[in-house]
Amino acid sequence: MSQKKIHPFADSMAGLHHQIWYHGMRSRKETLRLFKNQGDFLVRTSIFGRKLLFILSVCVESKPNSPMEFVHVSINYDTKSNTWSLNTLRQKTFSGKSRSGSQMEKVPNKSFASATDLVDHYKKACIYKNVMLKTPIPRPKWIIPTSYVQFTEVELGKGNFARVVKAYNPKQ
Repeated sequence: MSQKKIHPFADSMAGLHHQIWYHGMRSRKETLRLFKNQGDFLVRTSIFGRKLLFILSVCVESKPNSPMEFVHVSINYDTKSNTWSLNTLRQKTFSGKSRSGSQMEKVPNKSFASATDLVDHYKKACIYKNVMLKTPIPRPKWIIPTSYVQFTEVELGKGNFARVVKAYNPKQ
């Protein structure tokens, strides 16, 4: 009997889903209230245009009587090399603009075998100025990662854009 081959991205996503700091599809606005101290962090998913993005959100400054400051950095998953890296931009050092009109350029970053390895690295190395990742913000229990869900063929309904099927959590 042949085993169904799983795309490396699916394997990487399943690993990501097991991390308490991964919140899945949540907006920036929705998560900002969760931060309390410098170094608090979480990873969330967002959609930009039609592209799915992974965002590492970090509190970089938390002082009494002043607003907290945050950095939101997109994380890239390279399907060719099956590696994860931060997408960071910097001001171009030459004068003028690129063909696209941008004055920013992508900074080459270290690649990691998993998102967990990336996060673990920035717990020991500065991600922004003198800030390292310190305290993961745990995912609320009401957010169930899709890799925890087993879908059945039982159709509950359908509409113009989707079919609704029955699902269950095999871990419960």
